[in-house]
Amino acid sequence: MVTDIWFRSSSSLEDLAAALHLKDYHYDCENYWEWIIGGLDAAKIDITRTHTMPAAETDTRIFRYEEDRKIEPSLETRIVEALHEHGIDDVISGEWLFTSENDFEKVVSEIHTRT
Repeated sequence: MVTDIWFRSSSSLEDLAAALHLKDYHYDCENYWEWIIGGLDAAKIDITRTHTMPAAETDTRIFRYEEDRKIEPSLETRIVEALHEHGIDDVISGEWLFTSENDFEKVVSEIHTRT
């Protein structure tokens, strides 16, 4: 099951939201995380990463900001294709499993490499 999509990019979260064509999105942050939440088709999407290190050196994570966190294959394909068009070479799909505080175990389902 895919609940998360992640990658590395120096792009701002606003640029990533524009690349994904998110609707009605808003930006926020706190001590460790920054995020944008907006609409993509019928889904509410969260794009998030830590702002405690340079963007290109940390994973940017996309997940559904809804009770049902599963990312359907059609939505996964749409997100991956948009990220590839934005110039991101490797996009990973799978699950982020919470371990403690701001740490997660990342379970890889597939690595999508731009051709």
